[in-house]
Amino acid sequence: GLAHKCGGDDGPAASASLCDPAFLSTDGRSLFWGDSELGLLRALDLRTMQVYTLAGSANEQHMVDGDFTVDPNHPNELGGPVRYNGVFGVAMAPDDSFILFTDRRANVVRIIH
Repeated sequence: GLAHKCGGDDGPAASASLCDPAFLSTDGRSLFWGDSELGLLRALDLRTMQVYTLAGSANEQHMVDGDFTVDPNHPNELGGPVRYNGVFGVAMAPDDSFILFTDRRANVVRIIH
């Protein structure tokens, strides 16, 4: 991402913007982290070197549970009403079937299948 620019812009790794990235995890295909200031779960596709927002919505930090939706034009991105409030630690299940992460300002651990 761009150094010294806080933001949630997706795109090529060299020009994407991150905001307080914390803790990394990988499934061998993607690198995952939390952008804790924006409440986003982010990923880098290691094959294409594209950064994308997996879940959350920048600058809409709240604790909102709900179901995800998938946009056919962006199958890697999960949409819907879900919002996070400080994505921090990120870990993959040993079989890559789910991602665990802490939502530190909401004081919860979340799971994405």
